[in-house]
Amino acid sequence: MDTNGYVFLSYSLVDEAVAQALAAKLVGQDISVWAQTGRDFGPDWRTVIRERVLGASLFVLIASDASRTSIWVARELVWARSHRIPIETLHLLGPAAPGASGSPTSDTDRAPDLDAFIERLRPHFGTVQSASRVCAPPIVHAPLVPHLKERAAGWNHPGGITSLCWLDDGSRLATAGFAGTLRVWRTSGASASDPQVKLHTDWIWRAAASSRGAIATAGHDGVVGLWRPGRRGQYLPVSLVAHRDWIWALAWSPDGSILASGGYDAKIILWDAETGDNVTPVPDDVDWVWSLAWSPDGTTLASAGESRQIRLVDVNTGQQQLFLGHAGGIFSLEWQPAGALIASASGDTTIRLWDSAFGSLRNVFTGHTGWVLDVSWSPDGRYVASVANDRTLRIWSASLVREPLQTTIAVPTCLTSVAWSPDGQRLAAGGHDGRLRIWDVAWHA
Repeated sequence: MDTNGYVFLSYSLVDEAVAQALAAKLVGQDISVWAQTGRDFGPDWRTVIRERVLGASLFVLIASDASRTSIWVARELVWARSHRIPIETLHLLGPAAPGASGSPTSDTDRAPDLDAFIERLRPHFGTVQSASRVCAPPIVHAPLVPHLKERAAGWNHPGGITSLCWLDDGSRLATAGFAGTLRVWRTSGASASDPQVKLHTDWIWRAAASSRGAIATAGHDGVVGLWRPGRRGQYLPVSLVAHRDWIWALAWSPDGSILASGGYDAKIILWDAETGDNVTPVPDDVDWVWSLAWSPDGTTLASAGESRQIRLVDVNTGQQQLFLGHAGGIFSLEWQPAGALIASASGDTTIRLWDSAFGSLRNVFTGHTGWVLDVSWSPDGRYVASVANDRTLRIWSASLVREPLQTTIAVPTCLTSVAWSPDGQRLAAGGHDGRLRIWDVAWHA
């Protein structure tokens, strides 16, 4: 269902016949309508309703004695008002017929002239898409539960893994470590890595792969490493120097043309991927920068770190937005693929989901007992994987408000990095013991 440009009908089930009559007339005039036509109150029903309210171009309240005492109607009104969605009210006349939700012949008589009411709505119809049906709510099912089976690959990065990232179509994977080395592994066939040239003189904190095939590394030595693919699968490194301290954070723009870096000097620098030159300046952050993430459209850069706040900067206008809520430093950020949510991982042991479109907190995931060091979205944007120094990997459902935790995997080491494969069928993680762990993911109801 397209959730943009429709009329949302808010009403008590006691007044359902009136809502159905109004919806039928609106659809008869080629106006798209969202109305609750079923009563499947699944575990994420509240999330579904809220999303439908926020996606509407017009909110119509069917006001009656029953709706005034309805908790659901009250919630829907709060959501509509808080996001400044236009509201129109249809006032019903007298009480509903005794018994149930009413019948079309009796309860529709309680409504004033519906045609006249629709005429009152007409100025809004320029923002409402045309449609030939009532937009019914989707059936809410419990999400599929991921089952992970670890591959016995025996891959090891000497000195320990600090960061990893998938390359290309998922046939290769890069790991970076405390020894200052970058290794690229073929994930099918023999467990061998491509030979690499050591660039950094100290730890590598972060590795990130671009959509154009390049790899970037962030060093404890204050150097950004740019590794471009060369012949025979080898990478040719170039040093980019501008930071005055450790570099912890890296993020490629979605088209791979710009690399953002941030670190302990609180500076955020944007680099041209082809020339290595600094491009559009970004205002400094207020404290150490530990993580960066680009919006899917490449217009906004999110940063976070020691300050415990998430800052969104429009790279074209400089406009900024702040999200506050974590009680500890933020180690990792990742934007939902093709979505509006941002996942953040913190030293306060929580993962939080933020709605970047409305500047609000969507959910808080609790369960880890140590610092949460990294998060990764599944490619379909439905699940978040996290790793922490409590020696666990966890998978969460982004759609469930209650009981979002789906899977927990315990390992004998502190995990520092996690990433979904591009096809969503594998999950990779690495940590202090240097072992590259890859799980095949199967989904079951």
